[in-house]
Amino acid sequence: MGQAEPERREEHRKQHQTGRAGEHRKLVRAREKRLAETKAEVQQKTTAEKSEIERQTEEAQEAIRAQASTLADQITAAILKQ
Repeated sequence: MGQAEPERREEHRKQHQTGRAGEHRKLVRAREKRLAETKAEVQQKTTAEKSEIERQTEEAQEAIRAQASTLADQITAAILKQ
């Protein structure tokens, strides 16, 4: 029993460490998967928001061009009346 006990303890310790290592690998893979999913979600949202900002910018520029044209016509008419 003297020699077998330390060997049994060592085997138990190795099994315990192997179990923890396997569990750790599972946790790391799960974390990496969640991280990849989050990155993809952020990328998708960023792309969608960028498109929305570009659309709003184009609308604002078009409105400014229309106003500028109207003001130019009004100024021209006022000058010609003088």
